[in-house]
Amino acid sequence: MNEKIEGDCILNSDEKITGLVVGSLTIPTGVHCELNGTVTSDVIAELGATVAINGTVGGNLISSGAEVDVRGVISGKIIDKSDTMSVRVHSGAVVSGERKP
Repeated sequence: MNEKIEGDCILNSDEKITGLVVGSLTIPTGVHCELNGTVTSDVIAELGATVAINGTVGGNLISSGAEVDVRGVISGKIIDKSDTMSVRVHSGAVVSGERKP
């Protein structure tokens, strides 16, 4: 997906995003998303989703047990609602807010 999407977006299949989402992005269970573009609001990753963030999240990253790799920029907080702390922040990533369990 290399386009501008106005409004909140919920993926229904695996997707590589290189464009702009003006709103939030939800990745449901069983869906893989590679974000190389920008989401202006929150990214919400549900249990069983897999997410690679190489681009920019303008809001919070909220994970409910998804497998998330952060190599890009999170302007807000990382909120990991799982018991396993399934969000990995790699060297070189930028997280402006705090990380909350």
